[in-house]
This record gives sequence, structure tokens and C-alpha cells, in this order.
Amino acid sequence: MAVAADDGEVVTSPEFPVLNSIAVERALSSLTEELRTVVVLKEIEGCTHEEIAEVLDISRSTSESRLHNARKLLRAKLFER
Repeated sequence: MAVAADDGEVVTSPEFPVLNSIAVERALSSLTEELRTVVVLKEIEGCTHEEIAEVLDISRSTSESRLHNARKLLRAKLFER
């Protein structure tokens, strides 16, 4: 994974694979619709948990829980091979 250091230099880490859009798309598509929707609204659209809760007619804590569960599943799909 490439990370920008404090001085702006890009540093790569061999412990994380480079993610490509196909891998991310596949991992996202493997999620249930409930989980995928929260990820898209939060991470791609930039919505707050309050906005997600309102749009999906769920509680804020449910939005947070779904995002947590989705991230956990995505990490497993993308990083743990």
C-alpha cells in the first residue's frame, strides 16, 4: 500500500497488497445490499451517519453497526488471503 510520508514522499509497504478497482468492486458486490448501501453512502457519497439513517429509515447506531460489519468483511476479502 502506498502512503504519503510527512515530507510528501510516497512510501510503499510490502505487508499490504496494492488494491485495484476490480478487487474493490468485487469485494463490494459480495456484501449484502444493506451493508453495501451504507458503505456507498458513507465512503463514496460522504454522508454522515445521521444522513444515512434518515435516507434508509434506520437508527444512527444501525448505520454505524452496518458500516463496521461491512468494513470488517471488506478487510477480510481484500487483505486476508
